[in-house]
Amino acid sequence: PKPSKVTPQVEMLVQAMAYHGIPTLLAERICRSALSAETDDTTLALAASLDKHFDFSPKFSTRKKPLMLVGPPGVGKTMTIAKMAASATMGGRPVHVITTDKSRAGAVDQLKAFTDILKLKLWVSNGAENLSEILDKPELNDGSHVLIDTGGINCYEASELGALTEQIVIGSSEIMVVLPAGTDAAEMSDTAEKFAAIGANRMLVTRLDTTRRYGGVLSAADKANLSFSYACVSPSVASGLHVLTPVNLARLILRDPTQQGVSSEFDKVQK
Repeated sequence: PKPSKVTPQVEMLVQAMAYHGIPTLLAERICRSALSAETDDTTLALAASLDKHFDFSPKFSTRKKPLMLVGPPGVGKTMTIAKMAASATMGGRPVHVITTDKSRAGAVDQLKAFTDILKLKLWVSNGAENLSEILDKPELNDGSHVLIDTGGINCYEASELGALTEQIVIGSSEIMVVLPAGTDAAEMSDTAEKFAAIGANRMLVTRLDTTRRYGGVLSAADKANLSFSYACVSPSVASGLHVLTPVNLARLILRDPTQQGVSSEFDKVQK
């Protein structure tokens, strides 16, 4: 039932949906569920609605399958792999790191700089065939996490999509797409759907610290049926990854955009 008067809660939700550029039909679904939640706390009401409409699967990865990061060029996949490897190492979880990104100048060197600090060997693959050889090596089959960094691709180019699909099939990996916040909602949805079509089932969001409008993030997850996993809210490897939950996503959507420190919305939930 629609509320008979515009309450402050309704106004706050509607303004937030508009500010973030959340597509109308999705915004209506989110608001309707939030208003039917039995709480006067707008953040909790919105969190309950997000929990209903989206999947959240923040676990690091299963050890049975490698975790492969895919996405467009320049979205922060390599930095994310470095953060994941650092998080695993500091948490006492053994990890192996593979990169197939030989197309971008300096990509291997950038990742090797991080793996050297972590005292990890960086395995460099020359493509799908070589990836299979590396994954079959006994030392990579010791029950550790295996993280695979891939080169950024133009998902509208059939040949690039095909080459990545081949790596996915050979790697028999769990696929996580890395997408930057702040992109146009329709564009981000189209990109997400392309990567979902080749097997991505989770989304990791970067650049939450350098943008303030997150409509594209919600639209992409909705259209491509992707689960939320982690967020990068700082370029620093030391700051690690933050888990995306219904509560901190609701905080992000409702927060005053003029305030500093997006990462503080996560710290409230995480620590």
